[in-house]
Amino acid sequence: MAIPAGVRKWGDWYFVDLTTDEIALIDREVKGKGGIEDFLRTLQKQVNHATKTVKLSDEDLAKIPHFAFDMKQGVWETQLMNIFERALGQQLGRDW
Repeated sequence: MAIPAGVRKWGDWYFVDLTTDEIALIDREVKGKGGIEDFLRTLQKQVNHATKTVKLSDEDLAKIPHFAFDMKQGVWETQLMNIFERALGQQLGRDW
């Protein structure tokens, strides 16, 4: 399957177009410590508010569906789905 329309690859990075609401979800305060919390803090640093994009590596793209579907934590699935489903699809990029 091809890369979705709202995602552009440039060098080793993918740039995902986000809406203002999706960026607001990324920008929420992250409490706690752990893998998902660290990942959300990384996403916060990689958001470009001016272009409404988030810069993701191959590793980042693999972590999105992993944290959403494999960790059995419904709150993270919901948050990551709300942020990335529109741009990456229902499988959050696993199918492309």
